[in-house]
Amino acid sequence: MGVTDVGDTWAAYLNRMMWERGMTKARLAELTGLTRQTISEWANGKGSSTIKIENVLRIAEALDDDPTDWSEGDKAAMVERLMCRREEQRQERVANLRFLLGQQATG
Repeated sequence: MGVTDVGDTWAAYLNRMMWERGMTKARLAELTGLTRQTISEWANGKGSSTIKIENVLRIAEALDDDPTDWSEGDKAAMVERLMCRREEQRQERVANLRFLLGQQATG
């Protein structure tokens, strides 16, 4: 794929796999327990910062795609970028919380 943005990579994966399986967004939502709106946003490259690894795996299972085969290539890179993004977000939340707690302690 050569796509570096995780949202674009995720969207390309979703769209390709749904097309290959003849699956609608509504059906994928039904199989995964996610909302159709969420599937639609991800398929359009939006909301990638909210993607959880658990949801990646639920979607892969619903699309009958084996994540254990993702040891190399774009899918593995996509999951790695998702994990890095989640860690960055966690670290940012911790830093914000520390800042707020520091403000309260001195205020």
